[in-house]
Amino acid sequence: MAYRVSKEINSPVVKVTTSGEIDADEINSIIFDIERACLTYNTQFVIVDQSKSSAQKISGDEILGIAQMTAKLNKSLAGGRLAVILVSELDYGLGRMWEAYISGKLSFESELFRNLNSAEQWIDEALHAGKL
Repeated sequence: MAYRVSKEINSPVVKVTTSGEIDADEINSIIFDIERACLTYNTQFVIVDQSKSSAQKISGDEILGIAQMTAKLNKSLAGGRLAVILVSELDYGLGRMWEAYISGKLSFESELFRNLNSAEQWIDEALHAGKL
């Protein structure tokens, strides 16, 4: 699996793009890098695009650990939004399990999406509503 963390100069959004097979350890590394990027760029808005990767190696039990790691983003993403793009049925189903585990435990909003356009619209709504 490969991933890239980026931020365009005139955008307050950190983007993470993944490709290939992904496992729980790699997702935990991504969470660590998201935290670092948000603190570096002073932003609370993140899009994780996993449309070109598969999480079929991740077990249901590992989803709980990923949810616990996600809660470590509470300080760096407080008041912001995390959009996660999951395309396949399996990945989306695992994402729904993740949502159940994190429900009520985050200081930021999170949402699952099937495509980049919908994720960007959701982030833009918050930006235009003055949630910076």
